[in-house]
Amino acid sequence: MKYNHTCIFALLLLLTACTEQYFDESLSVSKQGTDIIIHIDEPLEVITRNATPNENSIDDLYVLIFDNSDNFIAGEKVNVSTQIIDTDLPAKKIIKSQLPIAFGNKIMILINTGVSELPTGLTYNNINDKFPSTNWNLNQADVASGRGLPMSSHSTWDNSPRYEVLLSRAIAKVQLSIDPSTSYAPGVVPFDANTTTWTMALYPDKGSIFKYDFFTFPEMSTLTFKTPEAADFTKYAIQSNYKNEKLAFYSPEYRSSVYAKTTEVYNYRFHKDRMCMLIKNNGKFYRLDFFESGKWIDVIRNYNYKFVINKVLSNGYPTIEDALINPPSNVLYSIVSDDSDTQNSCIISNGQYALTYEFDQLEAYSSRSTEFSLTAKILLPPTNIEVPRNNSITGNGITITNGVKAVDTKNTTIKFKLNENNTGLSGSINITVGNISKTIPIKVIENFLDAHVQEKKYIGDYSSVTWTNINNMRIHSITPTELTIRCKDNVTPVKWIIPATGATSNKSVPEAEPVFEAKTTEGYKWSNTGSNVYTKVIITQVPPDYAGWAGGEPNQTGATYYSKRLVVEAIEESATYLPWAAVDYVTGIQDLERGKANTLQQYNKGDSYKAAVECWKKNDKNFDNYIDATEIGDNPWYVPAFYQMQEIWLSYPNFNNKFRNGYYYWTSTEYKTHNEYAFVCRFEEGYMHYGYKTTQYLVRCVKDLPN
Repeated sequence: MKYNHTCIFALLLLLTACTEQYFDESLSVSKQGTDIIIHIDEPLEVITRNATPNENSIDDLYVLIFDNSDNFIAGEKVNVSTQIIDTDLPAKKIIKSQLPIAFGNKIMILINTGVSELPTGLTYNNINDKFPSTNWNLNQADVASGRGLPMSSHSTWDNSPRYEVLLSRAIAKVQLSIDPSTSYAPGVVPFDANTTTWTMALYPDKGSIFKYDFFTFPEMSTLTFKTPEAADFTKYAIQSNYKNEKLAFYSPEYRSSVYAKTTEVYNYRFHKDRMCMLIKNNGKFYRLDFFESGKWIDVIRNYNYKFVINKVLSNGYPTIEDALINPPSNVLYSIVSDDSDTQNSCIISNGQYALTYEFDQLEAYSSRSTEFSLTAKILLPPTNIEVPRNNSITGNGITITNGVKAVDTKNTTIKFKLNENNTGLSGSINITVGNISKTIPIKVIENFLDAHVQEKKYIGDYSSVTWTNINNMRIHSITPTELTIRCKDNVTPVKWIIPATGATSNKSVPEAEPVFEAKTTEGYKWSNTGSNVYTKVIITQVPPDYAGWAGGEPNQTGATYYSKRLVVEAIEESATYLPWAAVDYVTGIQDLERGKANTLQQYNKGDSYKAAVECWKKNDKNFDNYIDATEIGDNPWYVPAFYQMQEIWLSYPNFNNKFRNGYYYWTSTEYKTHNEYAFVCRFEEGYMHYGYKTTQYLVRCVKDLPN
């Protein structure tokens, strides 16, 4: 049997006393007190599957502060309507807490406790008594009629500017699925979606909101148990597709491997008082236990347990009591986590341990040199099972750039990119853990976004894509077959320290070369039409390359010959080749140093000057097909002049986005003594030559950086 525990999302609390400068970049909120960022984005850590919106909702929230001796200092019940503020990203919210937090304090966050006010007499060790979790309403098939599910976290404040705290659920999620291919023995009445119902039996109705360790079982004497009545089954009617997210039961942690009610039992022997699932079909009752690999297993917070019925050997028992006292010998089933219910991370399990990974395949609209990442993790049950020795990560057609060779029980980040000699633009990552293996195909489409303000359309199957990260790339419109993205300018340096100037210059201020940032949007699409593939889609706006002091005006008297720094676009302006001009008339545009002036003159002469027109069109920032003076400004895109191209070649060894081998690139400088020629450059050896203006070569545009 399989016992899969899979991730749906990571609830990360980023605790920080942030500066006003940090928040002004994206938010306009008060800076008083402490800002606690709730991050609900990455589907990697919290292992409850198939979350509904209400499961993720916040009904009540407490922030508690303790000193390093576990003494209670202060606490606050957060006003959900006023102290929790939406950010510009749906996955992030900010709590405005007024509590003083000092270095070394222990921070505890409790969510959806059901307690109406902050209890008195709190200590670090009596949280479960003060927040007893008696109002969870967990025994509801439809959580939307209840409230958000309880969660908790704890950490130690260290004044880190982006301190992270994991928020984990206080419950497990239980579901039932009947495989459409389920077989029935002769004379057995098949399960009918309209009449088959189910419920849980012998479960604790009281749990703990907070745990110190991954799994710590509370005192058995504090638990009470419920035996279902026939009427309970009406609340758990199975839907026709057997995959309704609302069809779930939420259970506190329960060590059903070694406890049956208050009795300690063996984990390899049946006991009638263990927590179990009861199914009613055609007036007959069936029992299903939390059982796999010949042993009964624990019910653990954050995990999802989906019972999948594969074969029914005989009709069920006539009464609930009969079903409870007999082992589930009349039905064959497995315990799995079915990824087809949600578009989130993936899992393989062999029944003893599991391998989680972020996606089944990757499709990236990006550069062949772009570095991507994949997160994988081994999940072990709370026993003495060790990580298998046969544990490896290998690549086919790709290079693993961070050198990881095996998967850990913590999140293992695998960074990779295509091999330089990989002309097929595809490859795979191969992960092996014991007898589990997974091959993840990688495909890169070199139709990616360049560094200038632009709008671009992608044609493909976008009918099921869920976009999770916009990151400065705005999705303008989307249809099932077409995606339109509008991008901001991507040539603003990141952390660029500019030296002071003038008589009072501070000579100790360091001068840094500009660093540029890639911008991406990510989406996930799920295909359950027999293939069950979960694809991650990445569309990248690739940053430019820095070409040194080669822009602006030449003939400067200072340390540099040119007045401004120069950046070079990431890719060719056109996937096809372009002529310098459609005619070979003399133009007199022969400046060897000023590419901007050359390009503007060619653009003003009309559309026949293809290379210049394609570069100058980058300056249309409002997408109206007209370039006015405000859009041009002091730093438009243009074709580099002869000497600027030579300067670019000197910086070329440090470029991330290489020029195509064996191809010539246009400059904007006409060859003075031969009207039909203009200068070109081949970058393998920096060879400057000239070619017929009507010949089609490549173009890479440049832009000045303001000082």
